[in-house]
Amino acid sequence: MTGKTDDRAQIFVGVDGGATKTRVVVGDGDGTVLAEGTGGPTNFQVVGTSQAGANLASALTAAMTSISPAACHTPRVARMTVGMAGLDSAADVPPIRTLLEQAMAACGLETDWQVVNDAVIAWAGALGGQAGGIVISGSGAAALAVNSRRQLFHADGLGHWLGDDGSGFEIGRNGLRAAVRAQEGRGPETLLVGPLLRLCGGNVSQWAARLTADGALAHREMAQFAPEVVQAAAAADPVALAVLIDAGRALAETAGSVLRRAGLADAVSNDPAPVATIGSLFVHAKPLRAAFCGKMTALLPNCQVIWPRQQPAEGALILARSPDLLPENVLAVRNPKPINHYDR
Repeated sequence: MTGKTDDRAQIFVGVDGGATKTRVVVGDGDGTVLAEGTGGPTNFQVVGTSQAGANLASALTAAMTSISPAACHTPRVARMTVGMAGLDSAADVPPIRTLLEQAMAACGLETDWQVVNDAVIAWAGALGGQAGGIVISGSGAAALAVNSRRQLFHADGLGHWLGDDGSGFEIGRNGLRAAVRAQEGRGPETLLVGPLLRLCGGNVSQWAARLTADGALAHREMAQFAPEVVQAAAAADPVALAVLIDAGRALAETAGSVLRRAGLADAVSNDPAPVATIGSLFVHAKPLRAAFCGKMTALLPNCQVIWPRQQPAEGALILARSPDLLPENVLAVRNPKPINHYDR
């Protein structure tokens, strides 16, 4: 997309590239969202580099072709920011660069682009790119904080062997362990026994052997058991309630660690440190969020727990429009030959 135009005619693109789907939003210089598009997952670790690139191209094309000609004069993309699951280390840079270049060529889009971890765009959307923290509880769990000096601090997100404290995986696993103990008469009774027996077909030993032999199956079935724990807790099952409360407190400890390291935990500050809760468990598991809020208050009295202001794709759009908001120490992949030069 070429052609000289003023700032009002420039448009920006934000992308949330996840492990299950991709969402693209297109906005103008004032932050108004003009169009959006969706596509399949762009996590190359899940679907491979070629498929991830094709999915991103599809989502970008859907968004760009839906822009009304009246929305802007000449639709020139000034900058694009992509948040991508799977960008965790320098080893992830080459495949991500490859899939971005493939996607850009496939949809005929020429612009400056940058890719960061999807937790970074979640922070930008949740807090509008301002100082503060986020805590994420999905199948995994992590926390991130950015201070006023644009320094980023991260905790957990280490996977289920070393971390993911308070995640859906941990909730499901702890619920299943409690159900097994109850079913064998070595733990308190719980409503979770019924869902356990349905899941394993009535034979816990054979099912456990399958999980031991197939790590991917084990992770999937444990994470998918989390809604059973939430449902049992809603029915006032004390065992399930305890699992959710423990998870909420663990998430608070993770969030507290990044806020302290970021210097946002000053108990005498007049400005409360915001921390946004992200993930469906915070929405649907009310005992978890209540435990999180209570523990955060005990750990950091000046902390203010909030809901996200915007979604991650909108956070990517914020970073596309205002690249100076990007933390200085963030791992980022950028196109090697910038199209539209801008100061960092």
